[in-house]
Amino acid sequence: MAKGVRMPSGQSQREAALLSTAHVQLIADTVPDQYSALVQFLAGTGARWAEATALETRDIDLTGDRGVVAITKAWKRDRGEGVLDAPKTRRGRRSVTMGERLTNLMREHLVEHEPDELVFQHPAGRQLTNYWFFAHVWRPTVEDLGGQPPAQPRVHDLRHTHASWLIQQGVALPVIQRRLGHESIATTVNVYGHLADDADRLAADALDW
Repeated sequence: MAKGVRMPSGQSQREAALLSTAHVQLIADTVPDQYSALVQFLAGTGARWAEATALETRDIDLTGDRGVVAITKAWKRDRGEGVLDAPKTRRGRRSVTMGERLTNLMREHLVEHEPDELVFQHPAGRQLTNYWFFAHVWRPTVEDLGGQPPAQPRVHDLRHTHASWLIQQGVALPVIQRRLGHESIATTVNVYGHLADDADRLAADALDW
């Protein structure tokens, strides 16, 4: 995928780096083992960083072939400290179904976790902040890969990548809105609508005989 996501007015104008499944797997295979599941989880669910790192083991139901993630809280900053609060938007409180591959991966990741233990955590057992992860894990990994992926992705680009994969598979924008926890469909359309247009043109080409 070469085309990025244009940010809405008021947000960073840097286009998101949309990664292929191969690129995500390359990053997941290159980061230290304890963070491989996190990289794949972010790409496989589209969860925000503050939501994913707030999850406890009991928030993930792995009883079926396709696990279900209950996103009910997220990290917020209060006087410089991380505190757990409601998700970013009202619709941020949601359930997200994982694919079979990610479900099996999470079973392995959580095999020794206690029910109230953070699913993804700092080596010291506390909150895993985006700042620490980017500085100590993500940036060194991307730099070591030396141009693979070709763009310099941010951690948040895994969320954009998730949306782009769904659009590529023909998933409707309202479904993507619910998975991402956008309060308004307008947000989903503003950020990803042009990718849906691209997919629609490809569909039209496929029907042109």
